[in-house]
Amino acid sequence: MDIGPEFRVLKAGEGPPSSNYILLVHRFSADKRALVHDISGSLDGPEPALAFLSGANAFTGTPGDALRKADCLATQHRVPVVYVRDDTGL
Repeated sequence: MDIGPEFRVLKAGEGPPSSNYILLVHRFSADKRALVHDISGSLDGPEPALAFLSGANAFTGTPGDALRKADCLATQHRVPVVYVRDDTGL
């Protein structure tokens, strides 16, 4: 039986300590009108860096939807850890 990735919480502005991860960052949009979620990652293997949904293409669903999306991407790419960071206070 396959188990899903482990979720770990980072402090605001903190980066992941290693490679082979998915990073989910909750933040406000540039105009401060919406909560958005950047989902990126660093993988071991032929695709070392991934920018799934970030910057202008940030995920705009609910925080729960963003967690599910990060979980699905980690499972799809066989990534063991999803780091979650809240940058809304910055």
